[in-house]
Amino acid sequence: MTGPPPAGQDDLGDLGDLGDLGAPAASRDAPGGSRGAPGGSADGAGPALAPVDRRIFAVAAVVFAVLMAFSARYGFDRDELYFLDCARHLSLSYVDQPVFAPLVARVSLDLFGVSLTGLRLWPSLAAAGTVIAGGLLAREFGGRRAAQFTGAVGVATAPALLGADHILGPTAFDLLSWSALALIVARIGRTGDTRLWLAAGAVLGLGLANKHSIGFFAVALTVGLLASGGRRLVGNRWFALGAVIALLFTVPDLWWQAHHGWATIAMTRALAKENGGPGNAVVFLVSQSFMAAPVGGGLPVPRPAAALGPALAHAAPLRLRDRDQPPSSATTSSGARIRQASVTSSARRSSSTSSRRSITSGQSP
Repeated sequence: MTGPPPAGQDDLGDLGDLGDLGAPAASRDAPGGSRGAPGGSADGAGPALAPVDRRIFAVAAVVFAVLMAFSARYGFDRDELYFLDCARHLSLSYVDQPVFAPLVARVSLDLFGVSLTGLRLWPSLAAAGTVIAGGLLAREFGGRRAAQFTGAVGVATAPALLGADHILGPTAFDLLSWSALALIVARIGRTGDTRLWLAAGAVLGLGLANKHSIGFFAVALTVGLLASGGRRLVGNRWFALGAVIALLFTVPDLWWQAHHGWATIAMTRALAKENGGPGNAVVFLVSQSFMAAPVGGGLPVPRPAAALGPALAHAAPLRLRDRDQPPSSATTSSGARIRQASVTSSARRSSSTSSRRSITSGQSP
């Protein structure tokens, strides 16, 4: 690992150092790279990484402070009214989402009563966590201090994050769970430490208790590992135990769905008929340019697909390939997940059922 820049050198010099990531590992890291071996990372496993840039925590704190400062500037969103009503009538699951968001609303009611600031504390915390995950993900891809900072700023300025995490809803926690799962899987790929599948299972389980969409991400990761020769990373007891942990989180939801005619599937089909079709597909594609962060949106798109498979398969670090690629490339993949989660939530809100409208109109706090 290249040492820290000399005193007085501008941090922006780290941007140029990103070009070194395409060099062979042997030329940058000490031999070995196994846990505790010389040349290992500061984490004690895998190839050496740059120290964590503490500025990413400052960026997260700013996002949290801004969201909280504006949390009480307007009234309850209609979805928030719905979740508050669900919180008063807790169930194992619901027609349009699992139990996590209503459960958080119930905690908020118990702690703060009917309070805008109290209710929006939780998505603001989720936003801060997502920003930190974005910066750390850049580090897992080999980013130095400037790359980590740029990644965090890119996530922090994403309209999808600031919009979704300004109100209580599943999307705020969905962004965090997708980012956290990506971070853990990237670390597994870098270090080969399959014990981390336990943490991945817990994150996936909590994510599934919040929204079902993260299950598709988990399946895609597994298929990608198998297709790219990473069978040894999934063919072990830790992966199996992680899968069991995730499954345990879904048992209440599956039980409720089975006893209510799989209501969420029926609702999803109805939403697809209402919001699908070529016209809406065009709107979806155009909207992606507005979902990207102002910082990351104008930067060249990297080639994560070219590096992801081999890195996960061989437990090698996930590296950017080209010198001219920006340090926020690790955040680009997180941005795609953010955009997908936000669009899913927008479709759900724009097509609220008549039963929800009757509930919110009759049970407004």
